[in-house]
Amino acid sequence: VAGLIVASPLIADFFNQDRLVPIIIVLAFGMMISALGSIPDALIKRNLDFRGLAIVDVVRVVISSTATLGFALAGFGVWSLVWSTIIGAVVGTVGLTIISPFRSLQSFNFKGMRDTLHFGGMVMLQRLVWWAYSGLAAVLIGRFYPAHALGIYGTAGQLATLPLEKVGQILNVLSFTGLSRVNQDQEMFRHYLKRATKLVALVLFPTFFGIAAIANEFAPVVLGANWLELGPIAAMLALAAPARCISTVVTESLNSLGKPELHLRCMLVTAALFAAGIMAGMPFGLVAIASGVVVASLAAVLHNTHLVSRQVDMPLLELLSGMWPATFAGLMGGAAWADLSSDPVAHP
Repeated sequence: VAGLIVASPLIADFFNQDRLVPIIIVLAFGMMISALGSIPDALIKRNLDFRGLAIVDVVRVVISSTATLGFALAGFGVWSLVWSTIIGAVVGTVGLTIISPFRSLQSFNFKGMRDTLHFGGMVMLQRLVWWAYSGLAAVLIGRFYPAHALGIYGTAGQLATLPLEKVGQILNVLSFTGLSRVNQDQEMFRHYLKRATKLVALVLFPTFFGIAAIANEFAPVVLGANWLELGPIAAMLALAAPARCISTVVTESLNSLGKPELHLRCMLVTAALFAAGIMAGMPFGLVAIASGVVVASLAAVLHNTHLVSRQVDMPLLELLSGMWPATFAGLMGGAAWADLSSDPVAHP
């Protein structure tokens, strides 16, 4: 939080927007509020109480959305989004605290904290690296492209990765929790890791391939003619999403094994690949940037699955074998739609 407050003038200068300084400062305090709910959130997920999480999330979204609308009607402008974010953080933290078994720390000392702090520090670094490379394209586009280009790329990314952000989060929590419970039995661990990748592929791969297939038609029909260039960008980002899903699941298994250093290594390699792919596409436009993300995602998933397969003593092809049916079905469905949309007269 302190770092964001200190860096806020530099961030504002980077984007040539002086009004970002107070906005960043206020949002930084929102991060503090959200952090208070991290322990209750972790305990709820460990107990697999997704009903409680869903209730809190729905209440938070309804209240923050209503606040956004109210502030906007009152003429708060961009601050409508800022204050609604703070309100959402407060509601979410209070809700998580209410439904969680965690209330307060009965005692506080550093005895036995070394391993916990080490693991937590590694996980924090993993999240920081993920945050950095996930937002790199938006930062560079915002700096070197016209303002509307960032809106197009951001909207395309939201459309392409919506299933990853919603369903994927639940699947990742389930995978991590389940694998952590069998990490002492290597045979069971391999079995459930393979099932986790198969489940992710079965649920999400056809969805992503479907988004890629309809993106070009979806953008002008639903969003209007001004969003025509969004279609190919969303299609490319949707094609990158399956690889990103599998990377997330297999690298989380390293945390389940108690090897967060290897997970961090995977994140750093992924970040380097994303940076290279995005920078390679920067001179050629938004579609080229999205294409760089696709190439980087494929290279990252190959590296990460190979590393994990060695750690669990499982052949790489065996680890990936559960994904082939969903991949094939998704590709065939996407290809059929593309063929139909390219010549609708030939397919009455």
